[in-house]
Amino acid sequence: MERHRKKLAFDIVEFQERLSRIRKRMEESGISLLLVDTPENITYLTGLETPGYYMYSCAVISMDQDIRLVLRRAEIANALTTTWIDDLVLYDDTQDPIRLLSDVAKNLVRAGKIATEMDSSFMTVNHYKELISYLGNFEIVDGSSIVLEARKIKRAAQIVSVAMERAVEAIEPGRNENEIAGVIFDALINQGSEFLGMEPFVNAGPRTGTLHASWQGREIQNNESILIEIGGCVNRYHAALMRTVFLGVVPEELRHWADVAIEALDAAIDAIRPGVTAGQVDQACRAVIEKAGLYEKFRKRTGYSIGLAYAPDWGEGHFMSLQKDDPTVLKPGMTFHMPPALREYGKYGFGASETVLVTESGCEVLTTLPDRLLCK
Repeated sequence: MERHRKKLAFDIVEFQERLSRIRKRMEESGISLLLVDTPENITYLTGLETPGYYMYSCAVISMDQDIRLVLRRAEIANALTTTWIDDLVLYDDTQDPIRLLSDVAKNLVRAGKIATEMDSSFMTVNHYKELISYLGNFEIVDGSSIVLEARKIKRAAQIVSVAMERAVEAIEPGRNENEIAGVIFDALINQGSEFLGMEPFVNAGPRTGTLHASWQGREIQNNESILIEIGGCVNRYHAALMRTVFLGVVPEELRHWADVAIEALDAAIDAIRPGVTAGQVDQACRAVIEKAGLYEKFRKRTGYSIGLAYAPDWGEGHFMSLQKDDPTVLKPGMTFHMPPALREYGKYGFGASETVLVTESGCEVLTTLPDRLLCK
């Protein structure tokens, strides 16, 4: 079938390098075959982009043969358009994809360990039982970390700064949260964002004291704050940005919180460089907040890895976070979203964030809205 590829997220050389890194980790773990069914990991390896990941798909990697991509037949056009994979193994909606996957596995290897991603939301208990039944002569082991380790080093794209600028411009008394959310989505899409791993958060007044509150139509009032957190996505790579906008006369206590949160964010950015641990970055941020006596308003991690994602999250905190005592060593190419925020339920909150890249010598801030304390 003729292929009509779009401009793919990475070239053939990068595709081969990613595959080589995965095979090296397989060899080190004594794995003959790797079954990858986490959507983000499939995209990382193959380039596949589709919102149809709710149906089962799996990239099958052996040590010496081309990747096979087990995929719902209805997704063939997306595979032909967005991936470097030629070996597509397709199933109809009336077929059992796990049986088909097992047949592919048995055709590729005759013995040895087969690794599956046991942490995957798509390797359900029933799927795993089926797999064990169909592959009874093989040793099935956990390969959850193999692709995740490779994904910790990546390049993140971002377009959220423009969307945040448009949102800030649109905020004024009398408008409501839904209108601001509409401005954000309009800006994201027109700037080239794809569908997001998680919705933006837009909340005003007392609702800023609630973590992950999003638009509910509340009218924006004078003498209060509006907290906004936005993600943007290009080729499934995400970046995020949080800002708080003050309208009119803002409580002195909240201004103090803002000063502390911004100082904590700067301390975390200053701490980032290759060789330090995630826990050391978290401590740099946390120390500022604890010194100010505001830890009870914080009580969370400093940040998390961000990059390639599908819903329900734009982050990668499930495998790497900047958190207390975390021994993970930072390396060049890692990207993080750091959103230190201070909140009190039903009262108010303040947050500011940046998406940053670990460089060879330190840290580069990728988001480009310089003001962290915004007043109108």
